[in-house]
Amino acid sequence: MVLERRTGGGDDRAIGGEPAAQGPADGERSAVKIADLQEEGGFVRDLIKYLTLLVVVAVLVFDTISLIQVQRTVRVNATDAANEALTTYIDSGNTEMAKDRARTSVEMHGSTFGGAEIVTSGGRTHEGMVKVTASRSADTYVFRYLAEIPRIGEPLKDALNPTVTETSD
Repeated sequence: MVLERRTGGGDDRAIGGEPAAQGPADGERSAVKIADLQEEGGFVRDLIKYLTLLVVVAVLVFDTISLIQVQRTVRVNATDAANEALTTYIDSGNTEMAKDRARTSVEMHGSTFGGAEIVTSGGRTHEGMVKVTASRSADTYVFRYLAEIPRIGEPLKDALNPTVTETSD
Protein backbone atom coordinates (compact mmCIF):
# COMPACT_ATOMS: atom_id res chain seq x y z
CA MET A 1 0.00 0.00 0.00
CA VAL A 2 1.44 3.40 -0.96
CA LEU A 3 0.97 6.27 1.46
CA GLU A 4 0.28 9.78 0.50
CA ARG A 5 1.28 12.48 2.94
CA ARG A 6 -0.70 15.65 2.96
CA THR A 7 0.68 18.80 4.42
CA GLY A 8 -1.34 21.09 6.55
CA GLY A 9 -2.43 18.81 9.34
CA GLY A 10 -4.27 16.26 7.24
CA ASP A 11 -4.21 12.58 7.96
CA ASP A 12 -2.28 9.96 6.11
CA ARG A 13 -4.36 8.26 3.47
CA ALA A 14 -3.52 5.53 1.08
CA ILE A 15 -3.87 6.30 -2.57
CA GLY A 16 -7.50 5.68 -3.28
CA GLY A 17 -8.76 7.57 -0.23
CA GLU A 18 -8.66 4.79 2.38
CA PRO A 19 -7.20 5.58 5.79
CA ALA A 20 -3.67 4.22 6.17
CA ALA A 21 -2.95 1.51 8.71
CA GLN A 22 -1.72 3.13 11.88
CA GLY A 23 1.82 2.20 12.97
CA PRO A 24 3.09 2.20 16.50
CA ALA A 25 3.09 5.45 18.39
CA ASP A 26 6.39 7.15 19.22
CA GLY A 27 6.55 5.51 22.65
CA GLU A 28 5.88 2.12 21.12
CA ARG A 29 8.53 2.72 18.46
CA SER A 30 11.20 3.39 21.09
CA ALA A 31 10.15 0.24 22.98
CA VAL A 32 10.54 -1.76 19.78
CA LYS A 33 13.98 -0.22 19.18
CA ILE A 34 15.07 -1.07 22.73
CA ALA A 35 13.84 -4.64 22.33
CA ASP A 36 15.78 -4.92 19.08
CA LEU A 37 18.91 -3.58 20.78
CA GLN A 38 18.48 -6.04 23.66
CA GLU A 39 18.20 -8.92 21.20
CA GLU A 40 21.32 -7.66 19.45
CA GLY A 41 23.10 -7.29 22.80
CA GLY A 42 22.00 -10.81 23.70
CA PHE A 43 23.66 -12.12 20.55
CA VAL A 44 26.91 -10.31 21.34
CA ARG A 45 26.72 -11.44 24.97
CA ASP A 46 26.19 -15.05 23.89
CA LEU A 47 29.04 -14.78 21.40
CA ILE A 48 31.39 -13.49 24.10
CA LYS A 49 30.21 -16.22 26.48
CA TYR A 50 30.87 -18.97 23.94
CA LEU A 51 34.24 -17.56 22.90
CA THR A 52 35.31 -17.36 26.55
CA LEU A 53 34.23 -20.95 27.10
CA LEU A 54 36.16 -21.98 23.98
CA VAL A 55 39.32 -20.26 25.24
CA VAL A 56 39.03 -21.94 28.68
CA VAL A 57 38.57 -25.36 27.10
CA ALA A 58 41.51 -24.74 24.75
CA VAL A 59 43.79 -23.81 27.68
CA LEU A 60 42.74 -26.95 29.57
CA VAL A 61 43.45 -29.06 26.48
CA PHE A 62 46.90 -27.47 26.10
CA ASP A 63 47.65 -28.12 29.77
CA THR A 64 46.58 -31.75 29.41
CA ILE A 65 48.77 -32.17 26.35
CA SER A 66 51.68 -30.67 28.30
CA LEU A 67 51.16 -33.15 31.17
CA ILE A 68 51.00 -36.12 28.82
CA GLN A 69 54.09 -34.94 26.93
CA VAL A 70 56.15 -34.48 30.10
CA GLN A 71 55.19 -37.91 31.43
CA ARG A 72 56.09 -39.52 28.11
CA THR A 73 59.36 -37.58 27.84
CA VAL A 74 60.59 -38.43 31.35
CA ARG A 75 59.79 -42.11 30.78
CA VAL A 76 61.75 -42.15 27.50
CA ASN A 77 64.65 -40.23 29.09
CA ALA A 78 64.88 -42.69 31.99
CA THR A 79 64.73 -45.72 29.67
CA ASP A 80 67.41 -44.31 27.35
CA ALA A 81 69.62 -43.45 30.32
CA ALA A 82 69.22 -46.96 31.73
CA ASN A 83 70.18 -48.52 28.40
CA GLU A 84 73.22 -46.25 28.03
CA ALA A 85 74.30 -46.97 31.61
CA LEU A 86 73.96 -50.72 31.01
CA THR A 87 76.09 -50.46 27.88
CA THR A 88 78.70 -48.51 29.82
CA TYR A 89 78.61 -51.05 32.66
CA ILE A 90 78.99 -54.02 30.28
CA ASP A 91 81.88 -52.32 28.44
CA SER A 92 83.78 -51.16 31.50
CA GLY A 93 82.53 -53.19 34.46
CA ASN A 94 82.62 -49.95 36.48
CA THR A 95 79.39 -49.16 38.37
CA GLU A 96 80.33 -45.53 39.09
CA MET A 97 81.03 -44.89 35.43
CA ALA A 98 77.67 -46.42 34.49
CA LYS A 99 75.83 -44.30 37.08
CA ASP A 100 77.63 -41.19 35.84
CA ARG A 101 76.59 -42.02 32.28
CA ALA A 102 72.96 -42.38 33.42
CA ARG A 103 73.13 -39.01 35.20
CA THR A 104 74.62 -37.31 32.15
CA SER A 105 72.01 -38.80 29.83
CA VAL A 106 69.05 -37.80 32.01
CA GLU A 107 70.28 -34.26 32.61
CA MET A 108 71.24 -33.79 28.95
CA HIS A 109 67.56 -34.27 28.02
CA GLY A 110 66.28 -31.76 30.58
CA SER A 111 65.07 -34.14 33.28
CA THR A 112 66.24 -34.34 36.89
CA PHE A 113 68.32 -37.36 37.84
CA GLY A 114 66.97 -39.24 40.85
CA GLY A 115 69.43 -42.10 41.06
CA ALA A 116 70.62 -45.26 39.37
CA GLU A 117 70.92 -48.81 40.61
CA ILE A 118 72.86 -51.54 38.87
CA VAL A 119 71.62 -55.06 39.46
CA THR A 120 74.06 -57.74 38.36
CA SER A 121 73.29 -61.34 37.67
CA GLY A 122 75.65 -63.50 39.72
CA GLY A 123 78.34 -60.81 39.82
CA ARG A 124 79.16 -61.14 36.12
CA THR A 125 79.82 -57.87 34.31
CA HIS A 126 78.41 -58.98 30.97
CA GLU A 127 74.92 -59.46 32.41
CA GLY A 128 72.87 -57.03 34.43
CA MET A 129 70.11 -54.52 34.60
CA VAL A 130 70.14 -50.82 35.38
CA LYS A 131 67.27 -48.95 37.08
CA VAL A 132 67.23 -45.21 36.56
CA THR A 133 64.93 -42.74 38.33
CA ALA A 134 64.21 -39.41 36.68
CA SER A 135 61.71 -36.60 37.15
CA ARG A 136 60.59 -33.51 35.32
CA SER A 137 58.12 -30.65 35.85
CA ALA A 138 55.34 -29.74 33.45
CA ASP A 139 54.81 -26.13 32.43
CA THR A 140 51.07 -25.46 32.52
CA TYR A 141 48.83 -22.42 32.51
CA VAL A 142 45.98 -23.49 34.80
CA PHE A 143 46.86 -26.82 36.43
CA ARG A 144 49.70 -25.34 38.49
CA TYR A 145 47.18 -23.07 40.22
CA LEU A 146 44.65 -25.84 40.65
CA ALA A 147 47.35 -27.88 42.38
CA GLU A 148 47.20 -25.41 45.28
CA ILE A 149 43.58 -26.33 46.08
CA PRO A 150 43.65 -28.62 49.16
CA ARG A 151 41.59 -31.65 48.10
CA ILE A 152 42.47 -31.95 44.43
CA GLY A 153 45.97 -30.55 44.72
CA GLU A 154 47.94 -33.64 45.76
CA PRO A 155 47.14 -35.89 42.76
CA LEU A 156 47.61 -32.92 40.46
CA LYS A 157 51.02 -32.10 41.98
CA ASP A 158 52.09 -35.69 41.32
CA ALA A 159 50.94 -35.38 37.71
CA LEU A 160 52.71 -32.03 37.30
CA ASN A 161 56.01 -33.47 38.58
CA PRO A 162 56.20 -37.08 37.38
CA THR A 163 58.97 -39.26 38.79
CA VAL A 164 59.64 -42.48 36.92
CA THR A 165 61.91 -45.46 37.52
CA GLU A 166 62.74 -47.36 34.34
CA THR A 167 64.92 -50.38 33.73
CA SER A 168 67.23 -51.16 30.85
CA ASP A 169 65.93 -53.45 28.12
